Amino acid sequence: MIGVICDKTQRPFVAEFFELFKVQWEYCVDERQYDVVIITGSTEACPQAKLTIAFSSEKKSYDFGQVTERGPSPEPVIVEHGGCRFPVYGKVAKIESSFEPILKVLETDESVGVKYVIERQTIIRVGYDLFDEVQYRLEKGQPVSQAIIPTVDMHIGQLRKWIVDAGICVVEIPPIPSGYGFVACLTHDVDFVNIRDHQLLDRSVLGFIARSLFPNHLRNTRSEIVWSRILKNWRALLSLPAVYLGLCRDIWFDIDRYMDLERGLGSTYYFIPLKGHPGASGNHIEPHWRAARYDVRAYQSLVKELKQQRCEIGVHGLDAWHDPKKGMREREILQSISGEENVGIRMHWLYFSKESPQMLEEAGFAYDSTVGYNEANGFRCGTTQVFCSPGSTRLLELSLNVMDTAFFYSERMGVSE
Repeated sequence: MIGVICDKTQRPFVAEFFELFKVQWEYCVDERQYDVVIITGSTEACPQAKLTIAFSSEKKSYDFGQVTERGPSPEPVIVEHGGCRFPVYGKVAKIESSFEPILKVLETDESVGVKYVIERQTIIRVGYDLFDEVQYRLEKGQPVSQAIIPTVDMHIGQLRKWIVDAGICVVEIPPIPSGYGFVACLTHDVDFVNIRDHQLLDRSVLGFIARSLFPNHLRNTRSEIVWSRILKNWRALLSLPAVYLGLCRDIWFDIDRYMDLERGLGSTYYFIPLKGHPGASGNHIEPHWRAARYDVRAYQSLVKELKQQRCEIGVHGLDAWHDPKKGMREREILQSISGEENVGIRMHWLYFSKESPQMLEEAGFAYDSTVGYNEANGFRCGTTQVFCSPGSTRLLELSLNVMDTAFFYSERMGVSE
């Protein structure tokens, strides 16, 4: 059993941390013995346990060495442990001691974690606050410069290693099925359905024409022009008159191909609920050209076909992130078409704020899948496990981990096909 001593303000994030690190734990109870005690709050003395792990940038009565808080830094401190490197965003203290250093600052080699062994008691002393770090990631998210690091999962792995190395057995529920390395949820943001939904000379069609005529981005890994793709685009461009006259297949409609490729995988399709409405960013309305040109109610048969293939239908939200009444309307439109009981959402353009979880919960959504990066791929919250969004009581967050446009847009990662 793991016992936890923390400040009351940290309790929501302690509970969420142990939803991710699925082991038996509780807040420390007097007179009860624990195999492991994790400390981030104030305590008069170090508890008697097989292993005590104390996190703080302040000096404690049970410290055997000098604890000095490092000066503030505009960038996170990169800490190294057992060959793994991860950022620390809060206060960090260096710990000077004759005991074994186990955590070091990458750039300076300063020790920020020490292992004390005194009279058969093992104390791991760490110069930052674990639960403050978890709170930072779940609330604010990591900057794009640290996107690739699954920091919360690394904190879990670090604790697990310290516990097991101390010879303590724990029962842990893994977050993935036995025999598998990971779980993936395949999703599609339906920004458009058919090119015929667009006027011939609107911004999206003109952009398609320009990319077909000047296809500088169609290069392979050796930066060679892919002529087969260029010729395919030119053929599509020449077919536009026939497409608009209804004489041939719509060149933008690919959902049937996705259904064939993904048969049995239960993909999720997020549809935009309102035609011609660009949504709002903060206090101003977005430009009209950002609005969807399709009316999802005109595609009820397509939605029904997706449902028959056991696909999920969600909302590609416009205003739900800042207005629960508008969010409720967006949910009800898709719910009436799809028949979904528990509707999830991903905001268009990944709009989100600190208040969004509460707004989306009030609007009646079961989960959100917005929190990720537009410009990169990675772990914005330090994990891709599902967690309860801060500020809500039941809204789950299924973080966005990999987005196709983050790979291919030249102003983003800009990788070749």
